[in-house]
Amino acid sequence: MAPLRRLRSCFFDDGPRSEIREGDLDNIRRKYLIHPSVGMRSQTEFERAPDGVAGEVTIYEAYLEACFWGVIHSLIDEVSSFFGFCPSQLTPLTWRTLMAIQVLGELHGFSIVVHEILYSYYFALLANKDGFYHLRSCDSVPLVEEPSRGVRGNNPFGDGWNSRYVFVKIQEPVDYPTSWRTVDVSRQVSFAGEAVAKLIMGIPRRFRWVTFLVSREALRHSCVWGNVARSLASVIFDEYQKVKARKRRLSYIPPPRLARAALSARGLSSISSTSAEIMLNRDLLADAHRRLTSEKLLLRGQVQDMMACRDLLIQQVRASARWELMKEWLEKCVDHWNPKEEYWCHLFLFGGFNHR
Repeated sequence: MAPLRRLRSCFFDDGPRSEIREGDLDNIRRKYLIHPSVGMRSQTEFERAPDGVAGEVTIYEAYLEACFWGVIHSLIDEVSSFFGFCPSQLTPLTWRTLMAIQVLGELHGFSIVVHEILYSYYFALLANKDGFYHLRSCDSVPLVEEPSRGVRGNNPFGDGWNSRYVFVKIQEPVDYPTSWRTVDVSRQVSFAGEAVAKLIMGIPRRFRWVTFLVSREALRHSCVWGNVARSLASVIFDEYQKVKARKRRLSYIPPPRLARAALSARGLSSISSTSAEIMLNRDLLADAHRRLTSEKLLLRGQVQDMMACRDLLIQQVRASARWELMKEWLEKCVDHWNPKEEYWCHLFLFGGFNHR
């Protein structure tokens, strides 16, 4: 398999020069909190993104926005090694999706590997940018969910993301190539990951939102940032919702009509102190109402989460029981089975004696 630059006359060009210069690296480090120990440099005059040298990989600024902190994360490493392409050939949205899936598995105690990915997704060449691969969902129920079209966050990287990149040193040895390659990504669905994938799909949808899984609140409890998940996913999600609501309040700008009404109310209050007290009480009542409404929605969400976790636990127990029965049947260890006694116990537990 040859690097892409050797095949460029047949397939594509080398891509644009990077807009990031050597003098921009300090700002990049400060902006994305990149540790000084992470080796980073800008391109030389004749270098392009597909050029790979030993111990370095191309990192786009869009990857940094997707919470890259200087280490190729395990799931991205495994997928790249499995197919044999360079991690920098993944689109930023694919990078973010794989990171979200890894965080989802860590928060809920699932070991997600390439088999679960290939059961729910497949890789395809990107049509409008040569050499890149992106992740496509096999059906309408992906492991993690992006915001709907038109919602802020659905495509946060814009279209010119491939013109801003740097070269980052990596710890060797690695199983993936550092130079770009053309590979065959047409693989069959891996049913080895079906069981875990279906359990993941049973997790409440709000816990599978990509925007939540790549938030600072979730990443603080994941190996992506070098930590181990210690809190429940529901607790982390509540923290995320509170931070989100706080940001929304700080950035709220009232409509012009409400602003004019507030100004007029302030004018009237200067005339009468009684009116000022009334307006203050109204504001306090409105704030209390909003707070109570928010807490009600939060408690309702927690109850729904508890019910969903209960249903998921019941499914896991049933599946485990079925496997035990199948194992005993195949091993001919059925001497201790007593179907009649089990039947009467079932009737007793579920009130069946009243319907004899």
